[in-house]
Amino acid sequence: MGCTAYTVAVSARRISIGRVKQYFGDFSSHDGGGCMPFSVTRLDDKVTIRLPEWLITANKGELRQLALDALDEGARRFTVDLSDTIYIDSSGLGTLVGLSKKIHEERGDIRLVHVSDDVSTLFRLTRLGSYFDGFDGGPSAA
Repeated sequence: MGCTAYTVAVSARRISIGRVKQYFGDFSSHDGGGCMPFSVTRLDDKVTIRLPEWLITANKGELRQLALDALDEGARRFTVDLSDTIYIDSSGLGTLVGLSKKIHEERGDIRLVHVSDDVSTLFRLTRLGSYFDGFDGGPSAA
């Protein structure tokens, strides 16, 4: 199934994730979550990681490895750009929280930027926004 079908189905607020899985299959069997890969931009100790459309079980390991590699190389100021992200499953949330804890242990900071209304609601409902520096639940600039 192509990316367009997933995007249309997930973006339609009237269709539940269960219904999307019924029609299109489980997200974890997809090609890694979204049509675009992660992108990383680094300048000195600042790193911006742009996430794909979905942060799910299938691609959470890639995010974790990218962030930990940057941390090992001296990065301490992380920005996670969610401008393209429309869906995060529980394993994706867990990965973000785990990275936040690790980055803070290393005396770094991590910010979420360009958070959509749906993803922001997810962070507010789960009360996980507090793990991220300056998270106010709305769009912000890097």
